[in-house]
Amino acid sequence: MVEARGPYEISHLYTPIPYEFRIINEKTVLMTFNSFREPKTFKTFLKGMFFEIKENNIKNLIIDLRYNGGGDASIGNMLLEYLTDEPFRQFSRYDIKISKQYIEQIGSWLDWLGGGGTGDITSHEVDFIKPTENPLRFNGNIYVLTSGRTYSSASAFAVTIKDFSIGKIIGEETGWPPTAYGDHILFTLPNSKINAECSCKYFIRPSGEDTYRGVIPDYIVEPQPEDLITGKDRVMEFTLKLIEEKK
Repeated sequence: MVEARGPYEISHLYTPIPYEFRIINEKTVLMTFNSFREPKTFKTFLKGMFFEIKENNIKNLIIDLRYNGGGDASIGNMLLEYLTDEPFRQFSRYDIKISKQYIEQIGSWLDWLGGGGTGDITSHEVDFIKPTENPLRFNGNIYVLTSGRTYSSASAFAVTIKDFSIGKIIGEETGWPPTAYGDHILFTLPNSKINAECSCKYFIRPSGEDTYRGVIPDYIVEPQPEDLITGKDRVMEFTLKLIEEKK
């Protein structure tokens, strides 16, 4: 087995490696993607990974999001620019509830977001991102693995793959619906003085659907309890079999 790893960095102890890759056979790369964080490191990581993919003439890319709880959504855009040359967006629209706390925290950005007073809900169309020319852009088959632990920005990335037909989703329904509340404002309760936070935005998936469900895979593959003992990875086995059948 040929194996190669991309550069990565652990900035927090006791957390999974944010992202790494390895060549698992002559035509397939597995990208293990556990967290949407560290954008500067991720930018370097992407260049290294897709350079290796091009140099080795890789035709299949597996992106494993099964243990990804989300993070910085801009990281998803960075990866998507390597996967498609067509315009895309992770959300079609987002709504903002304007509150006293929101105004205090966002300050001068309020006019840029379209104004609105306390108690108002303002809606904002999300612009499409047109990928720039990229000699390392991947043109092969893309498979994204999801589970009930796939949350937040990881779920948004997965639904972008699905809604724009960039690749295939395999595994379980994501634990976080792609049309959902997100972002938050911080405030202190007046009597107890306990610090708290509350969502202030509502994000709509690219297709505009609001089904109150997670991302439904194209191929549903559910692990079984005995897999915890045997170490069997049904989702990965199914994916590799699918790649072999396609070939």
